[in-house]
Amino acid sequence: MQAIIGLPEDQQTLLKAWELALQSQDDLCLFKVLEQQGIAHCMHSEFNQACAKFEEARTLMERLLSSATQDQSELSMRHIIFLSNYGQVKLEMQEPEEALHLRSAALNLARQRGDPLLTGLRLLDYGEVLAALRHEEEARQSYQEATIIFRRLGAKGQEVTAQKMLSMLGTTL
Repeated sequence: MQAIIGLPEDQQTLLKAWELALQSQDDLCLFKVLEQQGIAHCMHSEFNQACAKFEEARTLMERLLSSATQDQSELSMRHIIFLSNYGQVKLEMQEPEEALHLRSAALNLARQRGDPLLTGLRLLDYGEVLAALRHEEEARQSYQEATIIFRRLGAKGQEVTAQKMLSMLGTTL
């Protein structure tokens, strides 16, 4: 958690986590640490290092997904979140087309999974990239769909977030 919130010891914490993950020989654990290292690098605007960690994590995730030894439900969830996080890195790097590709893949997988909350969250992420690309009508549709999903679920905090995103486009629902 320290790595996520950017405390001074985040690199040291992540290094120790990496050592423990290597000792465990658990690919899912290694994947999670690599993703967190990538996020930490992104938070420090170290985008090349962030991409390197995300690419390493992507390779591990592909291996995990092709293996029948892991819980596929957890892997599916981790994969969706990973794609969205990697999309955020690409957005921060001013590579919105690549960010759109990653977040579109995350949204499609969330829809396939049939998890409405996860789908709503990915719609917000996807809309963010569409807005950055100035595809305002598509972004609006994404935010509106997310708002409807959150309203149906009674997810008030997420609904408020979606409404704020809509208002930034000059629309409400």
